[in-house]
Amino acid sequence: MSEANKEKLLDLMWKNNSARAFRIDPKIALMELILPAAEIDTSFDYADLRELSHFYPEVKEGLFPEIISNFIVSLLKDFRPVKIYDPWVKTGSLLSILVEKLQPSEGAVGVTYDGLDHLIATNFTKNQNITWQKGDLDDYLDDDNPNDEAVFRAVIEKEDDLFFNFNDDDNSDDEAVFKAVIEKESNLLGNIEKLPNREYDLVVCAPQFDIKSKWTFEDDKELFDEFDEDDKDIERFEYKKSIEVMHEIYEEYDGYIADVLMRTVGNNEKLLSRGTEIGIFVVSPYFFNETKEDNPELDRARKSLNVNLQSMRNLLDCSIDAAFKLPNSIFDPFTSTPLYLIIVRHGKSALKNHKLFVGQLSGDEKQDAILVKNYHERKEGGIPQQGALIEESEFKGLDTLINNSEIKQLVARSGVVAYPFNQISNKINFLGKTTVNDSFSDSDSCIYLPMIGDSPAVSSVNEFILQPQEYVQLVLEAQSDKIEPLIKEFNSPDGLKERINLAWEWARRSRVSPFYYDNYYVEVNFYGTQNFQDKSSEDNCVYLPVIGISAVVITRNEFTLEASEYIQIYLDSEKVFAPYFAAFLNSRLGLKIREGLFIGLKLPGITRASLESSTMYLPDLNTQKEVMRINADIVNLSAELSSLHNRLWQSPTEVIKIEKRMRQFSQEKGWEIWLEDLPFPMASILWAYLSTVDPKDKLEHISHFFEATSQFFAMICLSAVAQDKEFYRLNQKHWVDENPKYKEWYKNAGFGGWRTLHSSLAKFIRGMLSREDTKSKCLSLFGNASEQFIQIIAGKRLVNIFDTANTYRNQWIGHRGRLSDEDAGKQAAAFEDLLSKMREVIADSFSQLLLLSPKSSEYADGIYKYTVKAIKGSRTEFRDQIIQSIIPLDNKKLYLLPELQLRPVEILPFGKMMNSPKTEQNAFYFYSRFGNDGVRWVSYHFEKEADLTVPDPEMVGLMKQLFDGDIQK
Repeated sequence: MSEANKEKLLDLMWKNNSARAFRIDPKIALMELILPAAEIDTSFDYADLRELSHFYPEVKEGLFPEIISNFIVSLLKDFRPVKIYDPWVKTGSLLSILVEKLQPSEGAVGVTYDGLDHLIATNFTKNQNITWQKGDLDDYLDDDNPNDEAVFRAVIEKEDDLFFNFNDDDNSDDEAVFKAVIEKESNLLGNIEKLPNREYDLVVCAPQFDIKSKWTFEDDKELFDEFDEDDKDIERFEYKKSIEVMHEIYEEYDGYIADVLMRTVGNNEKLLSRGTEIGIFVVSPYFFNETKEDNPELDRARKSLNVNLQSMRNLLDCSIDAAFKLPNSIFDPFTSTPLYLIIVRHGKSALKNHKLFVGQLSGDEKQDAILVKNYHERKEGGIPQQGALIEESEFKGLDTLINNSEIKQLVARSGVVAYPFNQISNKINFLGKTTVNDSFSDSDSCIYLPMIGDSPAVSSVNEFILQPQEYVQLVLEAQSDKIEPLIKEFNSPDGLKERINLAWEWARRSRVSPFYYDNYYVEVNFYGTQNFQDKSSEDNCVYLPVIGISAVVITRNEFTLEASEYIQIYLDSEKVFAPYFAAFLNSRLGLKIREGLFIGLKLPGITRASLESSTMYLPDLNTQKEVMRINADIVNLSAELSSLHNRLWQSPTEVIKIEKRMRQFSQEKGWEIWLEDLPFPMASILWAYLSTVDPKDKLEHISHFFEATSQFFAMICLSAVAQDKEFYRLNQKHWVDENPKYKEWYKNAGFGGWRTLHSSLAKFIRGMLSREDTKSKCLSLFGNASEQFIQIIAGKRLVNIFDTANTYRNQWIGHRGRLSDEDAGKQAAAFEDLLSKMREVIADSFSQLLLLSPKSSEYADGIYKYTVKAIKGSRTEFRDQIIQSIIPLDNKKLYLLPELQLRPVEILPFGKMMNSPKTEQNAFYFYSRFGNDGVRWVSYHFEKEADLTVPDPEMVGLMKQLFDGDIQK
């Protein structure tokens, strides 16, 4: 398209508000663009559409990610296909790019199943040798079930009203029908056997997902206009519940569609025949991973997948050659499911010792080039992300490989011994539920309690007057004399009321016991499912949460979850001390090991198989006990200090006695130890505070500490979200205040401005961490720092501390007259109380991160080895350290590097290490404001030249981009 025609189209898009339409439905907006674009220039194609996306980024939602298509081209290298086949085309942009880049001599064939997809694809590829076939859904539906067509069309055309109320009894069959459709592999994706007998040497399919992953009530609020205000809260709750169910089904569909496609194509000799060289598909991690889902339909589908893959290998002599993990959220906002790009090739299974090549597509041009080179040469990279060779049967996902690599690094430092789990445990007991076929467990001492209505509780299945599914079985302890009294209690008027209040209806739906009567029974069994607790000894055992990272404990009294969410592990007392093992599993290394045990995607959890095949790392038994002895001393010391704190406020007249006792713990020395672990921008100011005795100087230093620390934390958070420019642009409304009152606040930035910025960023970051679909993105923005660290710097406690410090500053320093030493001392003491609270919050969180300044580097095999200055502690004589990085670093910039990670986060230059102009001494300066004379910088620890004003147009431009406009511009 010519530049003149492009301008015409941009003007037309602006007038028709097309960019807004893309936010609502990209596919509809693309369709609406076709006619006016064709009138302006008949050559309008996907390449032109990508150019428009620079002006209207929303257009990208209607395009296949270019990162993946370019990566596919680089993977194919010298391969020149004769004909390409895509059996499941969405908008067609992937096939269009491959035809453009690979130039197949006989062109390509693409099949669409949606009218809009077909219209868009045919119009945007008029000048390309692509034959478009419109798939007929009627050929692929089961005539025996008239509901299939309605359900399937609802999925394809996003008619989500069919699924609006899965929980409604009137629609109880919808979910089952939908899952049945998913399971009908050949019917779902088309009867490929009916295709003409053609041969394709490249089969490619990466369906772009249609279902948005961020449904909210507000998106569909017009649906609720008909309801009265009194009913809206109830309807909102029901709506949310329905959407959650619908979204869960859709995400299973998203994750499964590529797997099912792979099975269908893999079993068709006409496609993967002698003429077909390569198949490239996007699949979900279910393709490789085991499952923990309590869903028989999906479990059967996964087993079928394994059988079909093996059949494909044996019959067609082909195998999976490579698997590349795609960047997290690359298909946002359509799906947050992590995805893989796999390559299937012929003849590989005949090669001896053939292994699966795996790696990470990062979007970084240099790193991806290294990955492609290693793939072509079939060699491993310096890190798993750059390529690893592994037996396909052993591959559980790239994240598992990376996690194992990090575990090895932590273990190498600790000097502990590796033990297979089965060598240190005598027994494991899942306190949750297990399947016992379609029956109840055998027991001579039990009660059957109806979960609905007021039917009587009974002691035998022969006395049932309802269906077995409507009963819950309470297996009692050995004393059978409790049965009759309990039955009478359950059937009494009060007992009936209590049964209703126990929410057994909820239990019936969720198949999880509320465990209200655990003092009477040892098991709670639903029909076909066992839920039990072990009443045996707790000697030398620990309780490990099945899901999440809640604490491992050694007694039931410490449970923070339902009993059904724990695994009871009996340990070998000659090798393991239970209190140590529990503390170990709660440590950083232990959490890494637990993370590697998780199976499943929807709700990752620990299975018996994953636990029994794991490895634990422990010192000898005597060392374990000695560690716990010292740990107890530390805990007791903390408790005594807490007790002294309470006594101080309960008995202020004993202040001298309390101070004497407190001094025994060497508080001053404690401050020094803590500050040497802090980043230099914080530690240097705190050192200046501790080094002076003058009350007014102390007050000035400690108030500066809070102002600078607020700015420093805001700088870290802002730097993280700015790592991804597109992400920043889409989300900046959450922290860039459009209120004219705050416009251009950064031109004269003060404590209040930085505090507000940090508070807004912190709230946004907490929201990302709280949602499973955005947590991984949040961690990656922070360079994969620990979740604990991010929760600390974005936590409400820290925000509240800065709020209080800002209030103190405004009251005492911003508007004050002459200040006496006594008043200065009182005010400094109030700040120091906040400092103690900050120390409690931050603790040693910075011990696992490094603020660094690069010096020199070496580069080999895709890894940079840097000598850096560790910008930490209170002294400017920074120690040198050696780090590794997969990205080049700028010697003029600062970076934050989490321990064990290889991609440092560039820190935005709102704080800099600079040489002062006169003394040329190294000091840290914080940005203050800018004006006609340049940018003003202040140092809170270097008194000789504490204030600098220098020209810095780049800094001014950066601030305008971040706070006034579009970061892309």
